[in-house]
Amino acid sequence: MGRVYRVLDKKLKEEIALKLIKPEIASDKKTVERFSNELKNYKNFLFELVTNLS
Repeated sequence: MGRVYRVLDKKLKEEIALKLIKPEIASDKKTVERFSNELKNYKNFLFELVTNLS
């Protein structure tokens, strides 16, 4: 489906996962929506359930 890389987000100053998807997959609206929802759900999870100790 794609690749995931560990990268440094210079703005956040922390490592994040960068997910790249193939162009033929990225052209599918449902897939793009799923990836967008995945990010939103992850952010909600972090802010509501997890305390960042760093």
